[in-house]
Amino acid sequence: MKNITLIFVLISVLLFGCLDDSTTGSSYPGDSYESAYDEPAMSAPSFAGSGASSYSSSKSYVTQESSITIKVPEGMLETKYDEMTAALASEGAQISDVSYNEYTTRKEYSISLKADPRKFDRVNDVIKGTGEVKSISVDLEDVTMAYNDLDTKIQNREVELQRLYELYNMSDNVSDLLAIEYEITRVETELDLLKGQKQYLVTRIEYSTITVNLYEDKPSTQQLFISLEDIGLAFFGSLAVGISFVAIATGFLLPIVIVCGLVWYGYKKIKKGGKKLIYQKPLASTRIPPPQ
Repeated sequence: MKNITLIFVLISVLLFGCLDDSTTGSSYPGDSYESAYDEPAMSAPSFAGSGASSYSSSKSYVTQESSITIKVPEGMLETKYDEMTAALASEGAQISDVSYNEYTTRKEYSISLKADPRKFDRVNDVIKGTGEVKSISVDLEDVTMAYNDLDTKIQNREVELQRLYELYNMSDNVSDLLAIEYEITRVETELDLLKGQKQYLVTRIEYSTITVNLYEDKPSTQQLFISLEDIGLAFFGSLAVGISFVAIATGFLLPIVIVCGLVWYGYKKIKKGGKKLIYQKPLASTRIPPPQ
């Protein structure tokens, strides 16, 4: 009777775990990142387009991302980069990645940074003031539903896991224990995945991501200069192309040459075999008279 009761409880737990994914909750956890969105409404950034409406719910979660390309005068790249990074630091923005590249026609800094969502507009204005704006894109995504769904699934998985632990402690049957251990492992794995997804979403909510491409054109004299490395690469590249062409041509023409040679050889053999042998009478020899 005890085993039947345990099996019944286990089936109830499994059914509860299967049904909770189709439900959504309206509760919100009291995490620290909610303090950044305690305002009555969150408005879209002013440069995202006219007519942007604000969010009516005090619990709305929005991710903000932007990408900006800035051109500065020739010879001013380092100066403008230092000025911009100093201004961003004063706004509390954190630079997460910087890379510098030189191309044939320009020099460029690629910068990724994180900023307080409440200073998203201000940080973008600081970046745009560095030089001439060549391109800008802004992406706002309301992730409130996704956040609520993850939060509800996590809460349900935690309840399910607690019930499985209680059931495990009640059982003394080996087969039941093995079955419960399998379910505990499955639920713990799902719970870890859900928590990882939620943490990634929380990070996107807490910090706005901004990507900056800051560049200057190279002077024309520098653009015409070709380094020895580029010359070497061009030479060996052309050599490789030439060798490849010869190899391809040889592979294509060699069978044709062989076939033509065989045909010509057969033709000569046939022609030689068809000739008739004609006896030719030797010419009368002229004898030199003996000396007198």
